[in-house]
Amino acid sequence: FLLGSHPTTSYLPSTIPTNLLDYTALLASALYAEQMTEVKLLGEAHSVARTPEQTEIAFFWANDLNGTSKPPGQLYTITQDVAKKQGTPDNLLETARLFAMVGTAMVNASIVAWQAKYFNPGTGKPLRLWRPETAIQLANTDGNPSTAADPTWQPLSAMASGTRFSPNFPAYVSGHSTFGAAWAIAMKAFYDGRDDIAFTATTEDPHA
Repeated sequence: FLLGSHPTTSYLPSTIPTNLLDYTALLASALYAEQMTEVKLLGEAHSVARTPEQTEIAFFWANDLNGTSKPPGQLYTITQDVAKKQGTPDNLLETARLFAMVGTAMVNASIVAWQAKYFNPGTGKPLRLWRPETAIQLANTDGNPSTAADPTWQPLSAMASGTRFSPNFPAYVSGHSTFGAAWAIAMKAFYDGRDDIAFTATTEDPHA
C-alpha cells in the first residue's frame, strides 16, 4: 500500500453529517454554531473559561512546532515506553513488528486525514473548512445568526516566541485525533486486545 504496488481501497470518513453536505448548509446549522461557540470560549489564547489543567493538556499533546517530534514522533516515544515495560525488546522480531504496525497505521491515517481535510466524500467536492481563527474573526459573514464575530480573537497555539499562529491547513478532520486513534488501534491489536497498559509520556512542546 505504502509504495503503491498493490491495489487498495481507501477508507474515508464522512467528514460532515450527511444532511450538511455543502459549506453553506454547514455554516448555517445549529451544530456549527454550538461547536464554534465552544471553541471560541475555550480555545482563545487568554481564555478565563479554560482551566489551567486544560491549557497544560493542550500544550502537552500539541507538538506542532518545527523542532518538536510532532504528534507521530510523540506516539513513537510512547510506543517505545510501552514496549520496554512489556518486555517486547527481548524479541527483536516482535519489536520490529510492533513499530511496523504502528508506523503503517499512522502513515495511512495521515493520508486519510489530509485527504478528508480537502475532499468531502459525501459530494466528491472540496470542502476545505476554515480554521477557528478565521471562522471566529469573520463570523459575521457565515450567515448564521447564532454566531458572533470577534475580530481580535487569537488561538492558544503559539510559536516558541509566543506569537499566536494557526497551521496552514484545515483543522477538520483533526490530524492529532486521527494519528492517536490509529496508533491506539495498532497498539491494542499488537497486545492481544489490551487497552489498559499504563505508559509514561513526554512532550517537546516548549509551552508545556
